[in-house]
Amino acid sequence: MNGSSRLKRSAPATALNALCDENGNVILSRLEVAHSLARQARGLLGRASLSDDEGMWLEPCNGVHTIGMRFPIDVVYLDKNGRVLQVRASIAPYRICLPIRSTRAILELKSGGAEACRIQEGRRYSVRVAD
Repeated sequence: MNGSSRLKRSAPATALNALCDENGNVILSRLEVAHSLARQARGLLGRASLSDDEGMWLEPCNGVHTIGMRFPIDVVYLDKNGRVLQVRASIAPYRICLPIRSTRAILELKSGGAEACRIQEGRRYSVRVAD
């Protein structure tokens, strides 16, 4: 998606989407996209865990919480161009991740996932929408 994190509203909210780095390389092969308020509110609630190749992209979104979750997650804040503003690692259940200025999207990963995927502040990422 030419580096932009913006998604078409018709993008499927399935695990068939992928997260790509700024060179177009797939770094996460199962990305669920949550672009409706109802889907974002449900988020990862009710899940026992995430696998190593799985994540959730919330857009538009600038802050999240882990209230009611069963496992810690990594939270990645991205701007409107998909540039990482901040990575918060291993956020325990029942915590609040306050909004960060200029955030357009949030990427939620398994705890340790941001490091495993080598996600770094200042780099750009995008969603490759499933056909």
